[in-house]
Amino acid sequence: MAGITEVEAHRLLEGSSKLFHSILVARIMEVLAPFFSAVPQDWSMVGLLHDIDHDATAANPSQHGLLAAEMLAGRLPDASLRAIKAHDYRSGVKPVTVLDRALVFADNLAILIEDQSIKTPCMSIVLFDAVRNEGRDKPWIAENVLGFAEREGIAIWDIVNRIGPR
Repeated sequence: MAGITEVEAHRLLEGSSKLFHSILVARIMEVLAPFFSAVPQDWSMVGLLHDIDHDATAANPSQHGLLAAEMLAGRLPDASLRAIKAHDYRSGVKPVTVLDRALVFADNLAILIEDQSIKTPCMSIVLFDAVRNEGRDKPWIAENVLGFAEREGIAIWDIVNRIGPR
């Protein structure tokens, strides 16, 4: 992606409460990209920057993603900006493209991994138990993770194991 380097992206995330989450989402997006014949570095950048506005929009979550896209306008392709806008349903922007839906999946999978302390390598039963546990408090996780994986024919455990050791 023209306009922003990985070093610049990390600099923009310095001090963010979502730094480690964003790095995990970036890695998941990088792993997902080949499944959709996309460029891993491009998808990784979307994952890395998707929550760049999280702290600034904490008091007004309907702006989350929208402010990030404004901040990154002209530095990322329109499709990437759209995915960032659509990754949180509170923005009102519906995910429609595969990139949009993949970012929602990666974001929710990262939340699941973080909340349930999932380690790799991981077996499928561990992930399904984690989804069930997480779904008690966050019912949207199951649809955003399991639904996407089922529709796209992707094994969640395979993605988790490809992101590397945790």
